[in-house]
Amino acid sequence: EDPAEHLQRTFSAPPGPGPVVVSGVRLASTCAHHLLPFTGTATVAYQPAPGKQIVGLSKLSRVVHGYSRRLQVQERIGAQVADAVNAALAPTWVVVLISAVHQCMTLRGVEDTGAVTMTRTIRGGLIPDADLAMVLAAHHAAGTK
Repeated sequence: EDPAEHLQRTFSAPPGPGPVVVSGVRLASTCAHHLLPFTGTATVAYQPAPGKQIVGLSKLSRVVHGYSRRLQVQERIGAQVADAVNAALAPTWVVVLISAVHQCMTLRGVEDTGAVTMTRTIRGGLIPDADLAMVLAAHHAAGTK
């Protein structure tokens, strides 16, 4: 499967759209280094550019799930999702936040059961502080459910 294909069905954005934020996307993957699972949540956010397209919200979840199903590292999932959204929609900016617990850290080696890894991938132009604050708050709220 090419997860980016989920982003091919688009719709016209309304005039002056605000940021689109989907948070609480559950992900499960397998660490390419240790062959142990890691699980967590992702937030995918983008600012539609004037005159450009938007995509159905579930498609953003499908892209995260599609890239997560592979042997992965967390940083690559964020980059692949951000690059796919950027290529398909040409938004002003894209942010992908991922928080995950890696069993390679909780079951072996350091055995740190409280460790959570957070990654942030950004593509595009500058993000206004208010928009970035909204994305971070949505990600934090989704992670505390």
